[in-house]
Amino acid sequence: MALFRRRTPERAPIPAFWEWWNGGAAARLGDRLAAGDAASLVDEISARVAAIDPGLAWDTSAGRDSQHLLSLGSEGDAALRPLAERWLRAAPPADATWSFAASRQRDPAVLTTRLDLGGVELLLGEITAVMEFDDDAALFHVRLLHPRFASAPDAVRAQIAFLVVDWLLGEDDVERWIGRIETASVPDDAAVDLGVLRDCVDAVAAQPVEETWHVLRGRSATGSDILAVARRPLRWIDHPLLDQHASVTLRFDPDDGGMPTPDSLDRLRDHEDRLMEAIGGRGLLLAHETGAGRRTLHVYVDSEDQNGADSIAGFAVRHADTTVEFELDPSWRAMRRFG
Repeated sequence: MALFRRRTPERAPIPAFWEWWNGGAAARLGDRLAAGDAASLVDEISARVAAIDPGLAWDTSAGRDSQHLLSLGSEGDAALRPLAERWLRAAPPADATWSFAASRQRDPAVLTTRLDLGGVELLLGEITAVMEFDDDAALFHVRLLHPRFASAPDAVRAQIAFLVVDWLLGEDDVERWIGRIETASVPDDAAVDLGVLRDCVDAVAAQPVEETWHVLRGRSATGSDILAVARRPLRWIDHPLLDQHASVTLRFDPDDGGMPTPDSLDRLRDHEDRLMEAIGGRGLLLAHETGAGRRTLHVYVDSEDQNGADSIAGFAVRHADTTVEFELDPSWRAMRRFG
C-alpha cells in the first residue's frame, strides 16, 4: 500500500503571503494603483507569489463588489490550481477595497482590446467564433476565425486563441465549459461574435446541473468483462482541492463471468457504504469498475487533508480483502476513460 504524503513546509509561503499583505502591502498597493504607479510593486508581489510556486501568475483588476481584485492564476496548469485555491481560502475577508480570486477572471474590455503578439496585431473584437456543443461531454468546441491567422505561425495562433478565450470567459469557465479550441483564417457562415459565444456559455452555465451515474461496459486486456459506473459530469474544476486519487480495490467471490454473486454484491455495497461513511465529506466517489473478482472504487480526496487519506488507508487495514493505492491527480486524468 503506497501512501503519498506531502511535506507540510510547502504550505508555509501561503500564510507568509497573507501576513505580508495584512502588514501593509494591501494599503501600499491600493495607493499605488490609485496613483497609477503600481509597477513599482510588481517585483515585490511577484517574489511573494513565486515563493508559493514559480508557475503561478498574479493580476489586479477592478473588482465586482470591491475597488480592486487580486487574482492568482495557474495558467491552465491543473497541478497548480489547488495551490491557488488554498491561497484564496486563507485570504482575509473581502472588503470595499480588495477582493480575491483563485483564477484569471473575465476581462470586460476584452472585445475592445488590441493585441500585438508574435508579429500579429489585431483587435480582439474582430475575432469571430464557430461553436459546437457536445451534449455528452457538456462542452463547447470552438474555432476562432480571423484573416490575420493566415500569416501567423501555429504557436502564435494557438497562444492568441487561448488568451482570448481566457479573457472572454475566465480561466475556470474555460476549463469547465470549453473543449477543443482551434483557429482558422477562412470565413464561415456559422461564425458569431465572441459576445455571442460568451452568452451561450453563460446560458448553459445557468441551467441546473443534474448529477447522474452512467453505466459503461467493456473488456479487460485479458478479455474478461468489465462493468463500470461513473459520475457525470466529471469536472475537477468544481472540486479543485480534491487532487489525490485513491484506487480502492475490493476482492470478492465471482460467478463464472467474473462478476459478483448476489451475496458478494451485498457485501460490496456494504463495504462501499462503510468506506464512504469513514471518509465523510472529505472525499468524493467518482467511479467504480467491476470484473474478474475485483471492484475498484475511484475516490478523490484533498492531499493536504491527511485525515481523508488516513480514513481510506485505515479502512484497507481493517479489511483484509482490500488494497489501496494513492497518486496525485489534480486534473482527474485517471477518470478520462470514463468521460
